[in-house]
Amino acid sequence: LIGFGRAVSEYGAAAIVGGSIDHVTRNMTAMIALETAKGNILIGVTLGAILIFISLIISFGINFFKIMINLRNIQYLISQKPILQNINLNIQEGKTTIIMGKNGSGKSTLLRLLNQIIKPSSGFFESNLPKPVPMLFQKPLILQNSVIYNYQILKQIKKHQINNTWFEKFDLLNLSNQKMNSLSEGEKQKIFISRIMSFDQSQLFLDEPNQSLDLQSEKL
Repeated sequence: LIGFGRAVSEYGAAAIVGGSIDHVTRNMTAMIALETAKGNILIGVTLGAILIFISLIISFGINFFKIMINLRNIQYLISQKPILQNINLNIQEGKTTIIMGKNGSGKSTLLRLLNQIIKPSSGFFESNLPKPVPMLFQKPLILQNSVIYNYQILKQIKKHQINNTWFEKFDLLNLSNQKMNSLSEGEKQKIFISRIMSFDQSQLFLDEPNQSLDLQSEKL
């Protein structure tokens, strides 16, 4: 029964959740064996019940968060060169998802695909997002004008009411009339982040938002 619970848990984690919990089930199995060997049958049975409970939750796909984006066996090719291969991923609504990887591993491409800016070459893609949402790119648009002009440009394009919280948090008011080309890379990044956060909506895609930021700004 314990072995069955562990097997179902691990398979469910890989097939349904898109992750791995083998380290959890391995540790619990070892604890059950240890407690049983010591004669602590009640503890062993309790841990076994917890393990079975975990397997049931995962195998039946019970989740407190709604799946917003679902990817299965996704591939993306450019001139027949694979950029993304066999991507299986669930993005859950109401949670912050962080994608990490080496330089050149396709993180930016994956973000654009998740945001429906590009389409996969093959595989299953399902999204509850009706259209692309605001996204911070690695190299955002810069207009050779003032800071405040660059900050408010999306307001002019999208005709939406902006939220100035991050503009004020980064203490950018005193830079409002300066030219963008006079700012440091870190100051420019604060403008870009403030601009995208001014949309004040629940879904955003941010590509390396902390690049060039100092430690104090990252903590914000």
